[in-house]
Amino acid sequence: MFKAVDKLKNAVNNLESSLLNEDAKETLIQIKKIVELSSNMYNKIKIIEEESNLDDNTNIICDKTDLEVFEHTSSMDFLYKPTTIENYYEGNYLEMFSERRTSELKDCQALHIHNKFWTANSVIYGNIFGSIPKDLISKDSINKLLTYGWKSVVVYVFEIKKDLEYHELYDICKKNFEKYLIVNETKNNTKLVLVFKV
Repeated sequence: MFKAVDKLKNAVNNLESSLLNEDAKETLIQIKKIVELSSNMYNKIKIIEEESNLDDNTNIICDKTDLEVFEHTSSMDFLYKPTTIENYYEGNYLEMFSERRTSELKDCQALHIHNKFWTANSVIYGNIFGSIPKDLISKDSINKLLTYGWKSVVVYVFEIKKDLEYHELYDICKKNFEKYLIVNETKNNTKLVLVFKV
């Protein structure tokens, strides 16, 4: 974090120099750099703060009676594509949604990475129908997906500590989480719940 602060200080110093020299091109470059550095620092600190809140106030995320089911293991930055209607199972909405998602990911050169990630983490159940970890794709891909209406979101990753039947796990997740996915991490054959802090 201190390295990031040093970079930010250097960018501010460079901005002052470019303003004194009336160098418009260099000024824009430095402003862009300051915005990017500040945004990165903000996102990292926000994750740290939310993880702390999660550890200290797990009952806000999860009903007290279900605390023994979940173990918070990590948090990740994702992009997700929100649904735009309430009754998305009606008609062919999800089919059209899937086609648009695929087209947008392909246009942003992120489809292969998306498919590879979700093959390694197969979805069992949930109500998120388009998402990808931000760390896996380029900044250009992220920015382009944002223009398509994808949203940045923090995702809490929970391991399942108890051996539950699937219908029991579904019921607990529906009760506790608004937006989530139950997935199976293929490599370790581990069931996880990804909770999207929308």
